[in-house]
Amino acid sequence: MPKLNRYLVVFCVAIVLLACSQQPQPSLVNNDKLSTLVGVREGGIIKAKGQPGFLVYGPYAKMDAGVYRLVAKGELTGSSKPLGFIDVAAEKGKIILATKPLVAGQNKAGEIASLDFEVTKPLTDVEFRINISAQTTGSFAGYELTKVDKLDKTP
Repeated sequence: MPKLNRYLVVFCVAIVLLACSQQPQPSLVNNDKLSTLVGVREGGIIKAKGQPGFLVYGPYAKMDAGVYRLVAKGELTGSSKPLGFIDVAAEKGKIILATKPLVAGQNKAGEIASLDFEVTKPLTDVEFRINISAQTTGSFAGYELTKVDKLDKTP
């Protein structure tokens, strides 16, 4: 009977590990590793002051090859259309992996934007940037980064 219990435990652990490996877990990029040129840090967020430029950039992270989904958390509003853009860059901005305009009201509540991108080879200095237009206000709360199976082609 103890041998049967041991096999059941091993089987259950294997099932749990398999189930967990199927679900990619998002990682939240800490705002302390991000910089701002036109925002103001208040608590754990970065607030837009209405000036144009990079609200957020960084963290210059290492990334393995793969397909990823980046979700910028927060909320931005403004009078211009678009409010700016979000992009993923490497090699000090020389390589743009993906870019998308920021349009108010186009995303879920609490999200500035969602952007899928592909890293075709390992990179050492990937940065996520939000560049805003003049008169854009609101706040940035953080990024969620998840490895996904394929690119979402939805605009």
